[in-house]
Amino acid sequence: NDSDGWFAKVGAVAVSFGFEWGGNWKGFQDKPHIEFTKYGTSEQLRKKYGTPENFKKTWKPIKVEIEEKPKYMIVERNYNYNNKIKSLKVINENGENFVRVRDLAELLNKNISYDNSTKITSLDDIIENKKVIVNDKEITIKCVNLNGSNYMNSREIGDALGYEVGYNEIAKMVYFKIKKSILNKIKLFKAGVR
Repeated sequence: NDSDGWFAKVGAVAVSFGFEWGGNWKGFQDKPHIEFTKYGTSEQLRKKYGTPENFKKTWKPIKVEIEEKPKYMIVERNYNYNNKIKSLKVINENGENFVRVRDLAELLNKNISYDNSTKITSLDDIIENKKVIVNDKEITIKCVNLNGSNYMNSREIGDALGYEVGYNEIAKMVYFKIKKSILNKIKLFKAGVR
């Protein structure tokens, strides 16, 4: 059975060392047959050297570099995150795909960092600057994009809207209140001062 082309592979190696391979014969091909004819036929060699051992003594060492079979099979797989499709090279081992952490971080829009002292790799959300229009004014606000939604920095949003933003540690609550400078403007407007 030569369904995987094994004889051709072995034949190619044999030919590279000076053997004659039956798979190269015209007419009847004898793929399992390898014959060393570089130095003559069996009868000619017997006459010249007497024994196979005497012939072997004339051989010179040959440096052979055999291509090593890869330890793992690398394949391409398409990954989809929030309709962002990326083709990644992964190791496929026993039906499981192993992806490079750096490739996964890029797909998930995460920063990757490695702490050499703790030997921990971290994936953190990438904080991006997004342009937002507030009251007809374009501003830039820090945000994190997660599952297609932008999570914006509440202090920056509050500031753009004219609110003071704080956190009440006891109540575990973020609060917004109108800035005193805006309250003063409102009081002056009500009083008729412009």
